[in-house]
Amino acid sequence: MKKLFFLILLTGFCSNSFSQTSSKADNIRKILESTGVADQGIIAMQNMFQSYKTSMPDVPTEFWDNVSKEFTANSLIELIVPIYEKYYSEEDIRQLAEFYQSPLGKKIISTLPNVTADSMKAGQEWGKSIAEKIMLKLQNEKFEEDLKQ
Repeated sequence: MKKLFFLILLTGFCSNSFSQTSSKADNIRKILESTGVADQGIIAMQNMFQSYKTSMPDVPTEFWDNVSKEFTANSLIELIVPIYEKYYSEEDIRQLAEFYQSPLGKKIISTLPNVTADSMKAGQEWGKSIAEKIMLKLQNEKFEEDLKQ
């Protein structure tokens, strides 16, 4: 009787653990879908393929069409789920899911592509400004070295 009770208890524990893991993974998938992570990945892949098409014009379009079918939003999500599982607890995932369903979460989802694009542009301008300043400083130092000679 003790063995049967232990077996039932163990089975219940294992199935409970499995359902929590499954629930966590399902919630991660929902977060990734609602935030558009997979869609952004697909857009990046399409841009990469377009670059390949331009640099390899002799490759038939059918090749690229067939290859792109292998890479789906779902396959990207399945690659990312274990990463979220690694870094976030089930409670973290629950809170993230709630946040992304809130008005602010929805606003972040809808504005993030623009924020990212504007941030990249600002970063490029900042990098250009730094490069220009470095070049000026190098020219001034060379000028000073020429005066010393």
